[in-house]
Amino acid sequence: IEALRSEYEERLDANFRHPDSFQLNGYSLANFKAVYVGLLILSAIHEYICYPWDKPGQPIPESSLVMVKKRFQWISKLSNISGVPKTTCDTVVKDLTLCPENRSFTSLCITPFVPLDSRDETLAVAPQFPLSSAVDENALRQFSYTYPAFFSGQNTQKEESMRALLRSANPGYRVDFSIPLPDGSTEIDVLIEDEANSTVVLAELKWLR
Repeated sequence: IEALRSEYEERLDANFRHPDSFQLNGYSLANFKAVYVGLLILSAIHEYICYPWDKPGQPIPESSLVMVKKRFQWISKLSNISGVPKTTCDTVVKDLTLCPENRSFTSLCITPFVPLDSRDETLAVAPQFPLSSAVDENALRQFSYTYPAFFSGQNTQKEESMRALLRSANPGYRVDFSIPLPDGSTEIDVLIEDEANSTVVLAELKWLR
C-alpha cells in the first residue's frame, strides 16, 4: 500500500483543478481524493496479484475479474488506507455507488461500486474502471448532477476568482466579461482589448479548468 500511495496521490493532485477545500456532500475534495487513492491502491494490487494472464496463453481468471466485499469491509479498509473517518468514507462510497435509475449520467467509471443485493450491502468493483477513469471530471460531473444548486454556487465563486486573476494579470489591457451577443443567443465570456496594438481577443473560458 505504501509503495503505491505516492504514485496515485501525485496522479490525483496533478489532475484535479479545484482546491482541496471544495465541498462535496458533507466532505471536502481532499477527503474524496484520499478515499479514492485508497480505492486505486486496492484496484492496482488486485490487478497485479490476480492477472498472470498478461503472458501469452494464460487464461483469464474469471473468478477474479471483480473485487467483491461487504459495504462495511470496503469502508473499513478505505478508512484505514486513507485516514478518513469511517462515517465520511461511508458517504463517499454511497456517492460512488451505481444507481440504476440515473442512466443518463452514470457509468462504472463514474460510480465504480456496483450493488449486488437490494440493500446495497454487498458491493463489487471491476478494478479496470477506476484505474482508467478520469476521476477528477467524473467525480465533479456526478456531484453536479446530484447536487446541482450547491455545485453551481461553488462554481460561481471559482468563476469570480478566475476573473480577478485575469484582470490582475493584464493591467495594461481593457478586460470585460459576459458580453451578450445582439441576438441574445449567447455571450462572450471575456473580451481583452489592447489599444496600443489595435488588438481584440474574444475568448471562451472553461471554469472547471
